[in-house]
Amino acid sequence: MGVFLSYQGTGDPVLVDARLYLPQSWANDPVRREKTHVPEEVDFEEKWRIALRLIDGSASSLPHRWIT
Repeated sequence: MGVFLSYQGTGDPVLVDARLYLPQSWANDPVRREKTHVPEEVDFEEKWRIALRLIDGSASSLPHRWIT
């Protein structure tokens, strides 16, 4: 699963950034992680926190009035 940041201006929508979402059950299961090749640096984080980091990293460079 993933969390995605897209941008819609006057043209077509564009994918700006994305992060892998790892459920807590997967984060705590080394066998499953190894079988699916999940990188070690990916750990459990709530989706809203991932989204906030994506927004914080890109919002200042994208003209916008609101975010959903």
